[in-house]
Amino acid sequence: GGSNIWGIQYHPEITYSKMVSLIHFRKDRLLDKKAFADDEEIDAHVKIIEDEKKLSDKDSRMVELKNWLEFINEN
Repeated sequence: GGSNIWGIQYHPEITYSKMVSLIHFRKDRLLDKKAFADDEEIDAHVKIIEDEKKLSDKDSRMVELKNWLEFINEN
């Protein structure tokens, strides 16, 4: 009779380099708010982002944003 739906909000317009910079800049706040357990967890998360950066390019990440902007412009 019911369902659980999970989703995430992400920002394809923000580069991976900027994400890493923001994580480092907000590290103390992220730890205080328990978004990450410790420095090691932050480092592991940053490594995931850096690994993904090696596999993708900005143009590919921007396709969804471009499509959405074109859609809202048409409607």
